[in-house]
Amino acid sequence: MRDKIIRLLAGELSRHEEVLACFEGGSAAFGRADEYSDIDYQIVVRDDFAEQAAAIVEQALRRCAPIVDKYILPQPAWHGQWQCHYRLEGVSPYLLVDVLIMKESSPTYFSEPELHGDSIVHFDKTGRVGREHVDLTEQADIIRKRLERADNLCRMMHLLADKEIGRKRHVDAFELYYNLYLRTLVELLRIKYDRARWSFGPRYLSHDLPPEIYDQIRDLPYVCGPEDLLPKKDRVLHLMSELLAELKSEKGTTIDAKEAGGKAKSSPQQHTAR
Repeated sequence: MRDKIIRLLAGELSRHEEVLACFEGGSAAFGRADEYSDIDYQIVVRDDFAEQAAAIVEQALRRCAPIVDKYILPQPAWHGQWQCHYRLEGVSPYLLVDVLIMKESSPTYFSEPELHGDSIVHFDKTGRVGREHVDLTEQADIIRKRLERADNLCRMMHLLADKEIGRKRHVDAFELYYNLYLRTLVELLRIKYDRARWSFGPRYLSHDLPPEIYDQIRDLPYVCGPEDLLPKKDRVLHLMSELLAELKSEKGTTIDAKEAGGKAKSSPQQHTAR
């Protein structure tokens, strides 16, 4: 069914000259699509054709199966484009169809290989799909500030969760552990091992980190109770301190913007929720 949906969408959309490109992103672009994967379908259209393109998409999907549910992201969406998730009758509930319709004038088509993998292009009249790139030099100042923040967290803010445990405010302590300490550790790991996607958070870490590094941290999100939280927080802070020392000492890291390197063009958004 996955292939049938993709073929029908590409076939219907290719008949319209106002539709400039159709391609797949998501897990398919990384060669990781499986029985749990949805379809991340991205479309580029003339600036005044987004509404018509959405109607064409729905017509094509109905040729596969009835649409039993859909959710259009409230406009304006965070990325400035039209996006909708569809669920089809008789199709695996995992196989949602996630359609993103972008205007030709959009500053990014979310096709930077460093961020989104190798897009599976069905047709592209723009010549832009897969040829956009992240400019790592533009990220250097942002990353330097993130490193300073992490350093301050290790030096001065390391007892915030301890205070909440002492007050028996365990939910507050967990929120601090996960959203402050653990997410900062993940950010530092990405800066070291997956710099272009430094802001992607914990998703896809099993793919984006070296296996031996991922094995060191994969138990950290699982906190059994208040007595388990502080020892794990201490492990997180220890790993953060080690990473900060490495990142500050490595030649050519993002700490030095002039030595950061990078590609020709960057996207204004660090990441997409797709």
